[in-house]
Amino acid sequence: MQTISAPWTAWWQEDLPCRFSRLDAGRNRDFLVDLLGTAWLQRALQPQSGHPLIAEWMTKGANAFLLLNALAEDACLLTSITGFGQVLEDLRDRELCLPAWHLVRTAAMFRRAGGVVSQFYEQTEKGAPDFSVRFNDIEANVEAKLLLKSALEEAFEGYAQTLVKRIFGEVMADEMIHPPATAIFEDADNLADAGEVVNAVAALLRDPKLPPKEFRGTSFRVIIGPKPPGVGLFRSFYALCLRSEKENLRVSSRVSKASQQLQWDSAAECPGIVWLGLTRHQNSVFVRNLLLRKFNAGQFSGISQAFLLASGTHLESPMRTVVDYGVRIVNPKSRVTLTATIPVKPLGLIGDLIALHGSEAGLPAYRAGAVETRCGPGMPQLLLPDLRRVD
Repeated sequence: MQTISAPWTAWWQEDLPCRFSRLDAGRNRDFLVDLLGTAWLQRALQPQSGHPLIAEWMTKGANAFLLLNALAEDACLLTSITGFGQVLEDLRDRELCLPAWHLVRTAAMFRRAGGVVSQFYEQTEKGAPDFSVRFNDIEANVEAKLLLKSALEEAFEGYAQTLVKRIFGEVMADEMIHPPATAIFEDADNLADAGEVVNAVAALLRDPKLPPKEFRGTSFRVIIGPKPPGVGLFRSFYALCLRSEKENLRVSSRVSKASQQLQWDSAAECPGIVWLGLTRHQNSVFVRNLLLRKFNAGQFSGISQAFLLASGTHLESPMRTVVDYGVRIVNPKSRVTLTATIPVKPLGLIGDLIALHGSEAGLPAYRAGAVETRCGPGMPQLLLPDLRRVD
């Protein structure tokens, strides 16, 4: 039998404690190979597969190490539950993998806290919750929804990658240290012509004035920063665009659908819980306030409680681990009241999502770009900017 390569298990550093040991990684690798199937992995393990799980599997880094260990330990709690086979099929599907991964993480939190996940419901055209959970004498249905990239964000990233290719190939082609360039756009629905942006970057780089320097157009601006220290090669281009208000409408429509699914015929008498997985482009403060307004107005009545959840990895002190930032919201006008709190227990660290996002300055932004440089012994440390928001 052909051996399955698992590059993600190769990462290891001992400067900080880690939630998972190398022994854990070996055990979890074997579990995932058995769970996903050797035959499927042999077919899927292609460099350009585009499958989110395979992308992590082929990565030798701390994030992949933490995420796949966590997936294995979460899934291990759920494999015997009725209906998990369909969840597994979704994990194998490139388009459904990330929502299924979010579902596994959600269900495992209830299971780890002592709840009984009774079954994963078969998904039909009429719509149904994802699973049912019981704790003591309380039973509820749960719908886990993950907010992935919108079509607008996908389109912007494709546009930005075109800009990167042209700027690196046409404007920053010489082997030298180039000043970093950043383009900021005002409206994702009305992006400037790519050639206009490339010409603006080229004109600023030719300008003899020392950075920082700036170009302001009708729908975008370009900022050129100072060169980083070093010799050899450096080129950097970032594109940022203010987040569209359409993202907020998308949140509302997804929660409305979850409310309908939680009122599915066979689940109509049970309280409903929605777990909404947020990405960096949904502002948790806004989403919380949106839900509170809708709840108080008597909307989304199928939802008894809502969780907002942002999951990821923590690579700093006190330890490298997975982390879940969350907040719970009660619907005072739900169709069926959840009379008590069903506990949840994350695998790693836990934090307050509102405190996390409420402290961020600036405006949420789409972003894409690239940096190309050479690193080696004796070269100065290079720190790349954190451009998650437009200041």
